Amino acid sequence: IDCNDVGEDMDPCRLPVKNGFSSENCGCMHACGHDGHASLGLFVCLALNAIRKDLSGVIKIIFQPAEEGVRGAQSIAESGILDDVDWFLSGHLGMGWKTGELLALTNGFLSTTKIDAVITTGPPMSTHLVGQKLKKRFHLHWIADFRDPWTDIYYYNKMYPTPIAKAIDRKYERNVLLNADQVITVSDYIKKQLAAKSPAIQASKIKVIANGFDAEDFDLIIPKEDVFTITYTGTLAADYTIDSFIHTVKRLSTSEKLKLRFVGKVDLGIAQKLSEQLGDSVEIHAFVAHADAIKYMKSSSVLLLIIPNIEGNKGNLTGKLFEYIGSRTPILCLGPTDGDAATIIQVCKAGKTFEYNDEEGILHFLTSLLNNFNPQSPIKENNAVNCYSRKSLTQSLTQILAHHED
Repeated sequence: IDCNDVGEDMDPCRLPVKNGFSSENCGCMHACGHDGHASLGLFVCLALNAIRKDLSGVIKIIFQPAEEGVRGAQSIAESGILDDVDWFLSGHLGMGWKTGELLALTNGFLSTTKIDAVITTGPPMSTHLVGQKLKKRFHLHWIADFRDPWTDIYYYNKMYPTPIAKAIDRKYERNVLLNADQVITVSDYIKKQLAAKSPAIQASKIKVIANGFDAEDFDLIIPKEDVFTITYTGTLAADYTIDSFIHTVKRLSTSEKLKLRFVGKVDLGIAQKLSEQLGDSVEIHAFVAHADAIKYMKSSSVLLLIIPNIEGNKGNLTGKLFEYIGSRTPILCLGPTDGDAATIIQVCKAGKTFEYNDEEGILHFLTSLLNNFNPQSPIKENNAVNCYSRKSLTQSLTQILAHHED
């Protein structure tokens, strides 16, 4: 390939001339940066060899087998060659940039066209505006991923947006939903909200991929507590509806000791109420490591899940729900019984959902579990739970990408 506009040295002793593969075009040369890189690497070998007596340790000279765009750097990293390397030095010819500068370009020198799809995820929703520009500029297949609603998020109005700001947000939201090739969100309820933003939005291009759990996090065998234990993990804010739950626990008639365990940030007012009404049966733990939180989940008899009692909560699928499901511990959920969380809990046979004030239903559920309490009972498996492992959810994402390629 005559890729360089440099006159080639026609010395008969040069291999390209001697073996007949020099350029036939005047002013052009068979050469590229790879030749220069290989020459630099070999020179470094010679230079280091000359001073080898003054050196200690191990020096590796690595020749990358391909450009970064065709996975050259990836193959080196995955080979394990760099696993024991303390310092890594590299170079590139013809850059014209200062040493130490990091380049990340979408066009011009060092750019690549090997990307054919881009996924943007929000919040923050501004990432979707970047995706929209990338799609337009480079004609990429664009997937917009909504982990939360945009203008329908429950705290949106608490930021006191002006009427103009609301109009701008709605316009951005609508344009993203119209221009994205595909849209992903976490629940059927939010899917309906997004599809309703414009009659021109095709609901069929909006797919649901829920949050999930890492199955490996729950492989460790943790024995159940000897005492019937109800555990809540995460933040318990002042506006969470918990009064009916407290009243119901007080009504439980049992000769056995009962433990209520709260792990995470608990509002001081709620903490005081729990202490006053349920006494020594309550224990509150501040922040713990994720691994310890999982141990608390797995060692419990019941896990308490509270969906915030706010507008639009039918589509609220907190990440905690899926970790609860992954623990295989029965779930007592307080929230809308026709919400997405209730549906998932029912499908996975992971527990039951009750309206916030359904004290009789909550009492019956807890009494049934308490009467059958046996810390030695084996965990009941349900294949439906595996659908929410992140491995399974990632397979759903790859199917969406594969559909694009078809």
